[in-house]
Amino acid sequence: MRILSFLVSLATTILLAYFLSNPIKIDPKVTIPPIGSFFSPFTGFWQNALSVDNFTNKKIKLPNCTQNVKIKIDDRMVPHIFAKNDHDLMYAQGYVTALNRLWQMDIATRAVSGRLSEILGTRTLNIDRTNRRKGFVFAAENALEEWKKDPKIYKQLETYAQGINDYIANLESKDYPIEFKLLNYKPEPWTPLKTALFVISMAQTLASQEFDLENSNALKLFGESDFNELYPDRNPKETPIITAGTKWDYIKETPLIPSQTVSSPVGDLFGVPRDVTEDPHVGSNNWTVSGAKTLDGFPILCNDPHLHLTLPSIWFEIQLNAPGINSYGVSLPGIPGVIIGFNDDIAWGITNTGWDVLDWYQIKWSNESKSSYILDGKPLQVNYRTERIVVRDSLAYIDSVKYTIWGPVVYEDHKNPKYGLAMRWLVHNVHTPDEMSSFFDLNRAHNFDQYYSATNKYCAPAQNIVFASHEGDIALRILGKMPARAKGEGKFVLDGSISSNGWKNTVPNSDNPMVKNPATNYICSANQITTTEDFPIYYGGSFDDYRGRYINRRLSEMDSIKIEDMMKLQADPYSILAEDALPVLMKNIDTTSLTVAEKAIYNDLKLWDYKFKADETAPTCFKMWWDTFSKTTWDEMFSIADSIPVTIPENWRTIDLLNNKPDYKYFDIKNTPVKETGKDIANLSFRKMCAQFADFSKDKSNGGGLWSNFKNTTIEHLGKIPAFGRKHIQVDGFKDAINATTEFNGPSWRMVVQLSQPVRAYGIYPGGQSGNPASKYYDNMIEKWTNGQLDELLFLKSDEESDKFICTLELTN
Repeated sequence: MRILSFLVSLATTILLAYFLSNPIKIDPKVTIPPIGSFFSPFTGFWQNALSVDNFTNKKIKLPNCTQNVKIKIDDRMVPHIFAKNDHDLMYAQGYVTALNRLWQMDIATRAVSGRLSEILGTRTLNIDRTNRRKGFVFAAENALEEWKKDPKIYKQLETYAQGINDYIANLESKDYPIEFKLLNYKPEPWTPLKTALFVISMAQTLASQEFDLENSNALKLFGESDFNELYPDRNPKETPIITAGTKWDYIKETPLIPSQTVSSPVGDLFGVPRDVTEDPHVGSNNWTVSGAKTLDGFPILCNDPHLHLTLPSIWFEIQLNAPGINSYGVSLPGIPGVIIGFNDDIAWGITNTGWDVLDWYQIKWSNESKSSYILDGKPLQVNYRTERIVVRDSLAYIDSVKYTIWGPVVYEDHKNPKYGLAMRWLVHNVHTPDEMSSFFDLNRAHNFDQYYSATNKYCAPAQNIVFASHEGDIALRILGKMPARAKGEGKFVLDGSISSNGWKNTVPNSDNPMVKNPATNYICSANQITTTEDFPIYYGGSFDDYRGRYINRRLSEMDSIKIEDMMKLQADPYSILAEDALPVLMKNIDTTSLTVAEKAIYNDLKLWDYKFKADETAPTCFKMWWDTFSKTTWDEMFSIADSIPVTIPENWRTIDLLNNKPDYKYFDIKNTPVKETGKDIANLSFRKMCAQFADFSKDKSNGGGLWSNFKNTTIEHLGKIPAFGRKHIQVDGFKDAINATTEFNGPSWRMVVQLSQPVRAYGIYPGGQSGNPASKYYDNMIEKWTNGQLDELLFLKSDEESDKFICTLELTN
């Protein structure tokens, strides 16, 4: 009996030990990490709770640090690195970035490189396959090969990686960020390839937007005449970044390609069940004003890039100080240097250009196996790239990707609208040996000439880089390699059987648009169109119509500008879309037939100031109304959304047609026997909106229909772990306002810099420095960000003391 009891106890103990030490699969998509190690007080999540916001002075001996480095942490958790040489500066930046953001760096590069399935299993296999097939790793490898040609730059990347790896080498399992413990895997060494992958990841976000299929389908469905009327290239009310009257006589290197007829969409309609493609703009703003418009006589530069809001934040705030460099701003975890920021003499900021650098080509296969295709009447063999995707708890997946002269054939699923098309993306092979030195040199620049020289090396993704200096200069350059296109090229899916279809070279940065010290004494970019029509080089793309107009309006009205004025402008929720659209909608309403409830909403909108404030209901009503009006007007597009991807006309065009062509044929609803006009659609959609708003506001949790509850701004955790994110943030904003805060996107970093001596600078981003989701700084900084409050930034000229420092890390050899 005792033996039996002993055996039962032993078996129970073994089973318990097994379950405590191994992950438990609940279903094919859900696996619990090893319970024993996760809940262990010595190695589990308790250690993450104990270490959060725990600051102590430390001296850390590291084998690859050549001289003593001080990393002083201020009361906002910002590291200020004081090094005696460039090697140690890059090394320390890698080290301290990993200290705060190690899991973020790992998961971001896994995502873009198609390696999520190694830790998440089969549920992410399709995502990994798509990213591999789009050639993101291929692009990163090409970039890395170019960077290796510049030994000095490549050495800096290796040094940065070494700092990360020395941090990892000193970690014990108890010190791993909690996400590693939840997902039951370990951090792996960093390499320069991962930095290249991070660059490609940003290019994917900022430089992969195109509407080739949607435009091709629209042209086939509606005909050339209607297409040209529905989808004009330019808004007549637009205010370009580079204003009218700019001389283009500096353009010397780019051969001007004559206008030519670009091939029409090829093949049949590209169809698959998916949504209509609507207005994609998210928004980023930068601007600068010269000393002639400021109260203190110094230039002021502002920047707030609007990206997907995440915890941890996409940005990491830092100061870099060594002989020849003293810069401050935000970096991207995984890329050395400061990306947006300032130094003692200059400041710089970025927004996205929106230029089209990605085209799709229809391939004519020459055999049934699709191993060769027709090019200029002759068969040409495809090149194969084998992609091996490791899948956790499953067999590895082997994929074979066909590469043509244009690029990879991404989709081989007949259900995908881009089935059989080849993707030509400029970022695949546009990189140069000195590309990474662009921001390295910009951090060290002290005047316009040095800014110009540094930014000339920039490749991708294309950006509007604004500049201001203590000397008084203000400037903006559109930078990044751009295709040298024929007029209209890249608007539709192109015929891949003709080698002359497509760009042959790129526009050098020296020929890209720029402006310096304009007569207006201010410069603004907010993703609007770059130039007036007289710019001699054709470019296509997707551009914002509203924020740039409003910023230019406000800056033209302002004088004796103070730093506080610029902070207030960054948080401004006023929308020119509402200003343009609402009066046109309202004048069409038959007020005599409105119910009491409808009349109340009508009067509320009539008194509205076009500001999307969190605690008001008028913004909710307008957004509901505009969406309903647009969907009812363009029922021709929405009615086929289940089968054919097609874009809808831009908002400004819809407003213009309602105002000037209310009897336009597309206002007629297809499935009714009567012929509707724009007036009919305005009244019909108004009543639908009133009913929708009544239903929404009945729910007490929606606060009576307040805008913040309808918008529901959420800052997600990168791992989509709900408990680690923040929901229902009560914040002003709208995607077409300067404060372009939406449900998941918004100002990812706000910065205002006055180029006085000393520099005065302010900044904020929602989240905080730490990657630990339990950090108290998360909610503190989110609250400030919500209220439009910026912190004064501690920017020191040298290794000096400050009462704002809370601890010092000293790295030694």
